[in-house]
Amino acid sequence: MDTARRRARRRRVPDLHHRDGAHRAAGVHALELAQLFARLGTRVTIAETLDRLAPFDEPEVSAAIEDVFDDEGIDILTTATRCAVMPLPVR
Repeated sequence: MDTARRRARRRRVPDLHHRDGAHRAAGVHALELAQLFARLGTRVTIAETLDRLAPFDEPEVSAAIEDVFDDEGIDILTTATRCAVMPLPVR
């Protein structure tokens, strides 16, 4: 995925509803759980405060994880700031 498209995707905050999952960490355990929930049918969004996923690994590893997650439909928000997360009414 090219860098410009990745940056544009990161700026867009998706609308979440009651069946969606939002993970506020991007360490290896949280990434494994995010992928598990996505494969079980939950729409997952990962919000990381740093500039990439798996920030304690090599940048190439982070890029590979982001590419895999993009292929699996997992939304990724990096350089995210903390905000309120509130449940929406059931549709």
